[in-house]
Amino acid sequence: MALVKSGVNLNGVHFMLWYAVAVYDYLRLANGLREGTITGGRESAPGRVKDTLHPSGRAVDLRTNDIPANVRQPLANELQRSLGDVFDVVLESDHIHVEYIGG
Repeated sequence: MALVKSGVNLNGVHFMLWYAVAVYDYLRLANGLREGTITGGRESAPGRVKDTLHPSGRAVDLRTNDIPANVRQPLANELQRSLGDVFDVVLESDHIHVEYIGG
């Protein structure tokens, strides 16, 4: 299972995000990478948009700086395809943001 960056609060994160993280790890391993790191959860963070789903436990951020630049977008695309329409996966400049938008 993914590593967790120090200071990240995952208490009360929606259980479906744990599924998303497991899929992310699987895709990383399938691409010859090591397990991923969760870099954002429910904690407040500078620069987060006002209406983010992080405080409600419906979003996590996943580290990408350990992934070759040419692999990041294809990996994010595959994660979105694998997770389906109940998730929103966005490749940001320094992480992949994953939101659970389903019921």
